[in-house]
Amino acid sequence: SQNAKEVAHDSGWNDLADKFHFIVVYPQQKRKNNSSNCFNWFQEKDVEGENGELYSIHSMIEFTVKHQNIDNKMIFSYDLSAGAMMSVSLLANYPDLFNAGASLAGGAYKSASNAFQGIKIMRKAPEKSGKEWSNSFSFEKNSIELPRLVVVHGENDKVVAIENSVELVKQWKYMSNCEDVNDQQILLENHLNIR
Repeated sequence: SQNAKEVAHDSGWNDLADKFHFIVVYPQQKRKNNSSNCFNWFQEKDVEGENGELYSIHSMIEFTVKHQNIDNKMIFSYDLSAGAMMSVSLLANYPDLFNAGASLAGGAYKSASNAFQGIKIMRKAPEKSGKEWSNSFSFEKNSIELPRLVVVHGENDKVVAIENSVELVKQWKYMSNCEDVNDQQILLENHLNIR
């Protein structure tokens, strides 16, 4: 239910941008598109190709790059919850545009295809292998290099179950050829680092 102004204020990104000289783009959902003001990460038309919300956000980034002094090798995508799902969609659809990204309380790319599934998955993510999750992408593994991705999720999240981030890690690891990294080790390290 947040808007861009609230996120800018609550996150502190503007202060950091002023201090370290970078630009932040704050996409905002329209209530007529989603009554909760969330991005429609569960709608295929909004999370792939040159369509809908995904393309709108991509266009905002492209506009900023064109009209500001931006090092196009230093573009990052970060968001939380439904925004994290959209951030992952950006990284999956425009991998050449981003240096890296972060997902806070998000989940696997294209884990749902409608609003009902989206609500169900937020509570309990489907358990799949990395290879099964790779079917969500429009390209084959090894044909495109995905940006690096930081995945963060709180253990006691009451809205999006942490298993969603576990599935995202499996998906991204497989598509990035990092299957030899132990999931439990990643989760343990992250758990210890945020306590």
